[in-house]
Amino acid sequence: RITLDHPLLGVGPDRFQSAFHRAKPPICPEDVSSAHHAPLDFIATLGLGGLAWAAMVIAASVGLARVMLHGGAGSRRSELNDTGQDDAGLDPLAPTQWRLLGLAAALPALAGAYTEMQIATIEGAAVRIFAAASAVVVLVALVALGQRRPSWLHASCAMGLWVVLLHGLLDVTLVWPNAAPWMGVAIGLACVMSQPGRVRARPAWPAWIGAAGTLSGAGVIGVATFATVLPWESRLRDAGRPFGPLREATLVLSSPTPDIGTASQILGRALGRAVPPNPASVQRALGEAMSASSERAIVQLQAASDLMPGHLATARALGRTEATFAGAAASSGLVAARRVARVRPGSATAWNWLAQAERLYATGSVAPSASLDAAIRSAELSPYDWTSAARAARALEGAGEMDRARIWAQTALDRAPLSRLDPLRLPSASELTELEEIVKAP
Repeated sequence: RITLDHPLLGVGPDRFQSAFHRAKPPICPEDVSSAHHAPLDFIATLGLGGLAWAAMVIAASVGLARVMLHGGAGSRRSELNDTGQDDAGLDPLAPTQWRLLGLAAALPALAGAYTEMQIATIEGAAVRIFAAASAVVVLVALVALGQRRPSWLHASCAMGLWVVLLHGLLDVTLVWPNAAPWMGVAIGLACVMSQPGRVRARPAWPAWIGAAGTLSGAGVIGVATFATVLPWESRLRDAGRPFGPLREATLVLSSPTPDIGTASQILGRALGRAVPPNPASVQRALGEAMSASSERAIVQLQAASDLMPGHLATARALGRTEATFAGAAASSGLVAARRVARVRPGSATAWNWLAQAERLYATGSVAPSASLDAAIRSAELSPYDWTSAARAARALEGAGEMDRARIWAQTALDRAPLSRLDPLRLPSASELTELEEIVKAP
């Protein structure tokens, strides 16, 4: 239904979930962000362009299956050189090649260690070292296999790529924004791997197709990682780093035997001055450290939100931190919330957060009209969700707009039975009573 409603251009990347909300059967409790099927996801989100990608996935899968069935590059003759001799006795790897193999095995481990730097443990480091060593062993075994039986290695690689493409028919992984480029790499490699050997006159795929797919996927991964993802993660780490001493001091003070002296030393290092070891001074120092840490965190979260303008969790963290510690005079969190709603106009969650942000930054006791409009938009984008309708009804009741509040309260009551397949989402008795009172209110 989603594809038929948007056949040419699709619903757009990252908009499958909102389209699914409108197209699914009303009683369906699922809340998915993908079709869990890479080709169908491509078609639904990208239209005709996605159809072309889906065709490449299917064609590449067929080609890889042919490689597996026929033992690599075509036949036993692919293992013979031009003189008819077996290539089993190939030259050993040069030192530079061994270094490249080690680097290929170490890079993923180093990248993972960098991204998990703030939560690293001795056990985690040991696992990474073991994984890197295991990767080297596997690479050496693959090189040895490739020297003795090139067709076996060809077929094994084809099988691995085929499994990756097959996985895309069952799960959501390959259509996530951070994993989707690898699908392009897999398709490009599949095009290369599915070429026959010298036993056939014409290749099944032009070489440039495989090279273009592989290089484009790798290029997207590199640009996205180094230009956006790594700086964004760095800003988030910098936002959380100032709270480390606060957390440490709080743990010391909340232990069964609070140590005021140790807490004062921790806070003194964080503030850059001496903190007297008495309860009153430590409490004041905690407040000062919280204020200073929040100011630094807000700056970093602003930068992170600028790097990822559509990332809802980052905008939410910025808004809550700023509204709590900087007050209504600041507005970058509200700007970020509005920007997320603008970047993701079909996301009910984004509009729901915008409604909350407009309320957080409001100076009066009554929710501003922008907050009410965002709450209603969120409820409209979730046509079978009673909770969004209930939030809109409560917001309208608080603003004194009882006519619209009664409409949305009744809508929430009408939607509530649709959650019966997911009992945890059913409204409680008190929630039903509250909605019924809004409906009956004069």
